[in-house]
Amino acid sequence: MEATQAAHRAGTLQQFYRRGLLHFDGLPWRGELWLEDGLRLGPPSEQDESALLGPGYIVVDAQVAGIDWSDALSHLTSFFGRPLSS
Repeated sequence: MEATQAAHRAGTLQQFYRRGLLHFDGLPWRGELWLEDGLRLGPPSEQDESALLGPGYIVVDAQVAGIDWSDALSHLTSFFGRPLSS
């Protein structure tokens, strides 16, 4: 706990990798989109090609800076406005 508080006071940040899924309803997602150097949106490896509309998932790969894992996760959650599914 003291190490985390000291890192917070010093402003020491680490990079954390997180992969998750965002749920959406609409047309199937194809291709990929890089929002930043460390933030990529892409299609799942498998998806129902017969359904034109309906529920789907977007894979999110992110490098997030934070003091610790939970701090980085809270930054990513606030960016998307909701937590990612695993």
